[in-house]
Amino acid sequence: MEMEINELPAGVLTKVMAPAREPPWEIVNLLSRHLEPKTLAIASCVSKSWSVPMSSDELWRPICLSRFPSLSALRQLHPNIPYRRLFHLAHSASVRPRLIPPPPRISLRQLFFAVDIFNESGSLIFSLVKPGLQVNPGPGEVFRFDIEVAVCLEEEMRVGWTVVLEGWKGVFSMMKGKSKGRTVISDGGELWFTEELPSAGCCVGRSTSGLTAEVGVIFGGQRGGSGKRMVEKLKLGLMSDVNCRYANLDEGLRYLQRFLQK
Repeated sequence: MEMEINELPAGVLTKVMAPAREPPWEIVNLLSRHLEPKTLAIASCVSKSWSVPMSSDELWRPICLSRFPSLSALRQLHPNIPYRRLFHLAHSASVRPRLIPPPPRISLRQLFFAVDIFNESGSLIFSLVKPGLQVNPGPGEVFRFDIEVAVCLEEEMRVGWTVVLEGWKGVFSMMKGKSKGRTVISDGGELWFTEELPSAGCCVGRSTSGLTAEVGVIFGGQRGGSGKRMVEKLKLGLMSDVNCRYANLDEGLRYLQRFLQK
C-alpha cells in the first residue's frame, strides 16, 4: 500500500526533499582541468558555483593558445575579452559551413576570345578570334589557355584581348593594348603583358578586382626579315593577385558574367 508524502515523518520528509549538495569548490576546480572544451562549456552552465572555475582565463588560456594561437595573440588588442569567449568565437568560425559560390551562368563554350596585336605606332599587325569551344583550360581547370599560332611579328608590340559573349550579347575588354610587354627569358623568347582588372561589384571603376589579365607571346627560334620573329603560341590567363595563382575556370566565368550579362 502506497504512503502519501504528507504521511511521512518530518525527519524523513526533510531528507527526501533536501537538494543534493554540490561537491566542494576544490574538487570542481580540479575536475575542470581534465575536461574537453565542449564539456567545460556545458559544465559552466550547471550553476553559478560551477561557472567560475569552468570559465576562468587560467583554464581557457592554454586551450586557446594550443588550438587558435594567432587569434589568441590578437587578444592583446582587446585584453578584456575572456579566453572562453575567444574560444567560442574561433571555434564557431572554424566549424561554420563555408558558403559555396553558385556555378557560373555562362560557359566557356559561349565565349569568343579576340586578340589584337599592334606595333609601337598603334597600327594593327595581327588579329585572331578563337571560340571558347576550341580552347582547353590549363591543368586543374584553371582560367589559362594556350593558342597555337604561326606568324612573324615585330618584337616591339602591344596586345589587346577582348571577350565576346555569343550573339554579341556582351563584350568585355580584358586588355586594352596600352602597356608594353616585359621579357621574362634572357633571349627574348617570351614577352608577357598584364593589366589589372576592375572590380565587378557596385564600385566598378573605383577599385581593382584582385584579378589580372595576362597574355604571353611565345617566340620560336626562327627569325624572319626586317627584325621579325616567329610567334608559336599565345597564352591567355587570369591571375589572382591574392595568392599569385591562376584563377580557376569558374572564378573567371563568374567574374566575366558580371560584365557580359546585363
